[in-house]
Amino acid sequence: LDLFRDNRGIRWLIANVDIAYLAEAHYPAPITIASGIGRIGGKSWNIVSAAFQSDICVATCETTLVYTDASGPVPYPPDFRAKFEPMQLIISEAPIVT
Repeated sequence: LDLFRDNRGIRWLIANVDIAYLAEAHYPAPITIASGIGRIGGKSWNIVSAAFQSDICVATCETTLVYTDASGPVPYPPDFRAKFEPMQLIISEAPIVT
C-alpha cells in the first residue's frame, strides 16, 4: 500500500482481533486465505479475512488497526482512504447453509 509514516512517532496499532472458527480444518490439506479492507473510519480501519479449505469457509477474522501518535489516535492523511477504497469489500450478512 505504500502507506506513509513520518518521523512524528506515527504508528499503526492493532486494537482488536476477532477470530471465528466455523469448521474444523484438516492437515495437510491446503488453506486459502482471502483478505480485504472492511470498514474505513477516520482514524482506524478493519482488515477482514476468511480461510477456506476444500471450498468451505473454516474461519473468519476481523482486525481493527488504529492510526496513532504519542498522544493517541489521530486522523490519517486523506490519501489513505484513496488507497484503501479499491480494496474495500462489500460485506453482506448471508445465512449459513450447512
